[in-house]
Amino acid sequence: MNTNDNLLKLIHLLTPSEKKYFKQYIATRKDNKFYAALFDQLVKQEEYNAPLLARQLRKTPKQISDAKAYLLQVIMRSLEAYYAESTPLMQVHHLITQAEIAWMKSAISLANELMDKAETIALSQDFFLLLVSIYKLRHSISSSAYDYDAAEAMSQQITACLDKEKNLNEYRQLNRQLARLALPRRDKVTPVEAAEYLSHPLLQSPDTALSLSARAFYYRTLINYHLWYGDREQSCSMARALYQMIQDDRERFDANLTTKSACLIDILSGLQADRADRTVFHQALADLDIVTAIIRASNPMQAQYLWEGACLYRQTDHVAMGRFAEGVRYHHEVLASEYYPRMAPITRSLFFFESALCFYHTGHSDMTLSLIHEIEALKVKLLSSGVTFMRLRVLLAMMACDDRNVVTMDSQLAAARRHVKNNKPYLASLTRMQKIMTHVIEHDGLSAAEADAFLRRQRAPAISERLTPEAGFHFAHWLQRQVRTKPRR
Repeated sequence: MNTNDNLLKLIHLLTPSEKKYFKQYIATRKDNKFYAALFDQLVKQEEYNAPLLARQLRKTPKQISDAKAYLLQVIMRSLEAYYAESTPLMQVHHLITQAEIAWMKSAISLANELMDKAETIALSQDFFLLLVSIYKLRHSISSSAYDYDAAEAMSQQITACLDKEKNLNEYRQLNRQLARLALPRRDKVTPVEAAEYLSHPLLQSPDTALSLSARAFYYRTLINYHLWYGDREQSCSMARALYQMIQDDRERFDANLTTKSACLIDILSGLQADRADRTVFHQALADLDIVTAIIRASNPMQAQYLWEGACLYRQTDHVAMGRFAEGVRYHHEVLASEYYPRMAPITRSLFFFESALCFYHTGHSDMTLSLIHEIEALKVKLLSSGVTFMRLRVLLAMMACDDRNVVTMDSQLAAARRHVKNNKPYLASLTRMQKIMTHVIEHDGLSAAEADAFLRRQRAPAISERLTPEAGFHFAHWLQRQVRTKPRR
């Protein structure tokens, strides 16, 4: 992307308050009227038009070209000043820069004061590399004052920070490795590969984590590992342990909202399978709403991501607990939100599926089909897409069974099998489900005793356990709807 594209795209991405700040920022600079006019003309352009700019501003193409390069630098500097205090990371960078300037001017007392502020923030956020920069500056100041004891203490601090950063980076790598190991080829991962990953020394105890962020990664990694490989009990256990850690060290987590929000997302992911006790799940969801509201002004992109996560898990909760009418109302509430148009296609697909279940169980078949068509039209490669699209086909098969349409039902279940390919537990569950649906069609429903028997069998790891808790729950709900209240003739 060239300078023209970068400049025009950046200008179109500026918020009204950022544009206003830029005008104030440039007002004190030389030729500010020309650059303000150039900025205003670029705001109006959808595509870059150099000849038009030259005519409007009465400048040569060469002058316009040079002005654009300078304007890009000025806009970036204005944004740097605008956001200097907006995030902890930027605050620390800003304070370190000011401390270096104060030291250059021999204002040692001021430099130390600025570094104290930077160190406090960096410690709360586990910014170990920035702490290294702070301690290096302190080391230089101490050495220049011939205070060798203080300089040696700073050297030890630097070593400790580098060790913690290395430890944290190893946990980050483990987390990324799990995604690479599982998502694209989860059905092909052998038990040996999965066991080797779990036997990694850093995953044996949380005590191997040298910082708050590393310990959070320890629990987050194990939550997802156990969730993806079918041990929902362990996944729930790790999620509860992580939430307890947040409660025990609430002050530090409240100071580090980036880590806290990531933890809450994984906690909700780990606990969505547990229908017995939803207390922690609902507490984590409420905490996520609070974090989203706090960071909305300073980091709108992160707030959008968290809002999407909250929407998905809240709708998943409605489905898991059978609150389908509430799910329908919540679907309309989300669509009316100002954030909905920017919802990521992947999140939208998953949210639409949960909503489709709610509409189906409240008797809105047309809306259910409409949402399924929208999911398919999005054409996104979903995380664990095989299972997601299998569940779509199961829902369509259930609808076909409602209409007593054997051909459509069989074709949808055949498509569901193709989505999970050679995964034997899923295939066995789908086969058993097809037998039940065929029985329903042949006998125009189920007797209460038959439905009871089928539901009892589901408590074993068969349909409910393999097709995810939500799919198992809505299939059980569907079975109950097939019960005949009158004896067969």
